Amino acid sequence: THTHTHTHTHTHTHTLARQVMTLLGWSKPGPELGKVLAAVVDWQLQHPAGSLAEAEAMVRLRFGADCAAEV
Repeated sequence: THTHTHTHTHTHTHTLARQVMTLLGWSKPGPELGKVLAAVVDWQLQHPAGSLAEAEAMVRLRFGADCAAEV
């Protein structure tokens, strides 16, 4: 069971990373990706009933300016 849970968590994190990169328009992962993922996880813990749209809005609000600066 533990192995299954770990695999599921890893897969979820990988999927989340791709979603965040797509949302911010990043073509490849960089050092900022870890910061964004940590913020999303923190947000999920604080807002367990939060929607995906709300999480995306938080990412855009907190990290959208960083994305614009990198382009």
